Amino acid sequence: MAYELADYNATEQTLHFTKVSQLEAGVPYVIHVPEQVFSYDEAFSFSTTEITATTAATVSKGDISFVGTYASIADMTGNWGVTNTARIAVGGSGSSMKGFRAYFTGIPTTATGAPALRLAFDDMATGIETILLDLAGDDRVYDLNGQRVMQPKKGNVYIVNGKKQIWK
Repeated sequence: MAYELADYNATEQTLHFTKVSQLEAGVPYVIHVPEQVFSYDEAFSFSTTEITATTAATVSKGDISFVGTYASIADMTGNWGVTNTARIAVGGSGSSMKGFRAYFTGIPTTATGAPALRLAFDDMATGIETILLDLAGDDRVYDLNGQRVMQPKKGNVYIVNGKKQIWK
């Protein structure tokens, strides 16, 4: 399934993505492959594989931009990406991103620096309700591999609210 950025509601602090049935050149998308599909090849087919664009594709809604890139980015400092644990995190020193990915700019933050934002994905065609992924103020604990930890151990390094901490 592919979703494009449709709207940003600043009052609700929600980025709204809608499902699309066809991809348009020069538009960034969020691609979701259901768990029962084992590879992208099984989920998508493309009529051409030639890519000639090198300029990033950007869609802006209000102060927030969703930027799709063809090339790798060596320094993601200050840009916001979605992690493999479904969290929005700001790139820090030494962070990078592979090509054919997307990131956000202009994400509002809370007083602690956490993203004050929700992502909403609609799939009205199949009757599935809107899925809201609340990314603000997540106090869950993750190890350095991005896996959630239910019982942290004293002295180990963990990620809490996007920051490394030594568990005490």
